[in-house]
Amino acid sequence: MRSKMIPLAFIAAVPMFGAVPAVAEDGPFSANISLVSDYVSRGYSLSNGRPALQGGLDYAHDSGLYIGTWASSVSERSLVEGVDGVEIDVYVGYAGEVGELGYDVSLARYTFPGSHDSKDTDSTEFVGVLSWDFLSFAYKRDFDFKVHYYNVSASYEVMDGLSLDASFGYSKPDNDSSYRDWSIGATKHLAGLDFGLHYVNSSVKDTPNFDDTLVLSISKYF
Repeated sequence: MRSKMIPLAFIAAVPMFGAVPAVAEDGPFSANISLVSDYVSRGYSLSNGRPALQGGLDYAHDSGLYIGTWASSVSERSLVEGVDGVEIDVYVGYAGEVGELGYDVSLARYTFPGSHDSKDTDSTEFVGVLSWDFLSFAYKRDFDFKVHYYNVSASYEVMDGLSLDASFGYSKPDNDSSYRDWSIGATKHLAGLDFGLHYVNSSVKDTPNFDDTLVLSISKYF
């Protein structure tokens, strides 16, 4: 990983504790809002170690097609000078099942309105996910900054409303060194809210915003 400024597209994405497109119980629309103590994606803090407000809106058709948008506050000092404090993502995809195997393929566009030069920040990414029971594997390919990202994660409900989860990711830019990120934690559903506590770290050392950290989150899904 570069020790100089890192393009936002290397790590900007729907965060590991953030929104996932889903069909709402009462209709095709679903929404979510979260407050996190630190917006960490792929081991990197996009909020410069500060709290972030996040939220999203999705529409999912019975056929499996879906479209959605998600946004988060980010720090002006997190990556590229000139980013004005917001990330806005738009994505479209298709999800379904074959037996016990679930699949999800999508195309996402990550934007940072107000950045002095969008080519330093904005990107388009392909996302493919396979899932089985409590395990999932994701592959992401960034087309603008030529980055491959692989992730294996697990989430297991140990008792009613309490889930333990873990994640391991590997980032490989075409023309740069690779690095790893990982997390472990728990999520508790209580009084209509999801409370999360996760420890996050990466193999990148002596680089700002890659410090290991505890992330607290409070989320509401509609």
